[in-house]
Amino acid sequence: MKDESLLFERHIASSDDDLEIGADITVGFNDDKNFVIILAPWDYAGVGANRWCQAIVEKEEALVLASKLRVNLTELPDTFQSKFNNSHLSDMMVTWEVEAIFKEILDFLLKYKIKYKLEHKKRR
Repeated sequence: MKDESLLFERHIASSDDDLEIGADITVGFNDDKNFVIILAPWDYAGVGANRWCQAIVEKEEALVLASKLRVNLTELPDTFQSKFNNSHLSDMMVTWEVEAIFKEILDFLLKYKIKYKLEHKKRR
């Protein structure tokens, strides 16, 4: 899983736990108060999935997004969870479906003309 915890963290999607490889998506705020969307691959065998990807929306851009969505800044994680969480499918998803949701989230940000930075990190 990922290395850092987020403030107001919300779960968006996960792959089926019975699969050997999978991925999770979470959203929330980091220590710098930026809105973060994390795609964290996992691998029970421990062979791969040692990197994860995060989209970082700086605080000022997150405020713009919240305004466009007519919610408070601190409601963004709940708003994203409501919009992108397919909890009825979540326990049956395969990795590529979780990755597709991550892409859908990034496309949503672009639709609202919200700038974000993609970072790829290695696990510690």
